[in-house]
Amino acid sequence: MEKKILVTSTWDNNYKLLNFFINFYNSYWENPSFLFICGYRENETEILENFYHKNIKFKRTLTLLRYNDRFAKNIKLYRHERYFLITYKTFKNKKSFDWLRLRKNLFSIIFNKKQFSKFDYYLNTDNDDYFYVKNVKEYLDNYSSNSEEYEHFHTLEFIPHKSFSENSDLEFISYHYYYMDKAQNKMKIENSHNYCRKINLNNRYLNEIHVGTDVLKIKNCSNFKTKYTKFEEIDRACFAFGVLDLDYLLNTKQFVQATDDYDKKEAFELTNDEIVEKFHNYYLLTKEEREQYKIFNLNFLQKFI
Repeated sequence: MEKKILVTSTWDNNYKLLNFFINFYNSYWENPSFLFICGYRENETEILENFYHKNIKFKRTLTLLRYNDRFAKNIKLYRHERYFLITYKTFKNKKSFDWLRLRKNLFSIIFNKKQFSKFDYYLNTDNDDYFYVKNVKEYLDNYSSNSEEYEHFHTLEFIPHKSFSENSDLEFISYHYYYMDKAQNKMKIENSHNYCRKINLNNRYLNEIHVGTDVLKIKNCSNFKTKYTKFEEIDRACFAFGVLDLDYLLNTKQFVQATDDYDKKEAFELTNDEIVEKFHNYYLLTKEEREQYKIFNLNFLQKFI
């Protein structure tokens, strides 16, 4: 019997990667069900229009959640075939702590409802993270028998462009959050697995998390360190689109992680000039850095854009 998978993602005033997200997960996870949890500032229509372009025309079903605070108001549920949408009114500038608390609260309420408690697996992910597996059936069989190994994914970080377009090269460095370590003068090969990913397919309440891994213990991460050199070889990779380009960092990204002060990474606390300086100093790679670290060209992913 085919296993039912629900891919859940959170979107808050940012739909730049929505088309890519839907196309990618439909392809590599073989047409799962989707739950989009989406915040808006003024007009809920601005959310629905993003899905109409994909010919996903939601119909209102019911008021799902009796939850109301200053971060989430007027929560509604919509459905279209295997796509679910939950909308809520919010505001743009939220602290990291407040956002994580809100997501945890929403998950605890949503997944107690019957219509979201009947799936076999739950892939709860950020909207800019893309978990790749070569063969989803084989992967799920392996996950069931050895979750400690197969819940881990090595993360490849997208290398931003000064200006991104649909035809831009899609290059990924084998070093997640490299720009954060660059800003703190800690970018070293031995640190390139400090922020790999762990998914929790058997727990519907948990989002993906970052984990530092011992590459000798996690076989997949070890393969990225010692063996893999091209896409055809790799499996269990998280393609992370942290930043697309300078405009994305200035106008879309909620957090600027390239900073030596962890307590001041919210974008709204920085000036545009400060963000531009960080982009050029830390998000772009030097020639020496490109030669030192593994970089994968994944231009075949352009078809999903």
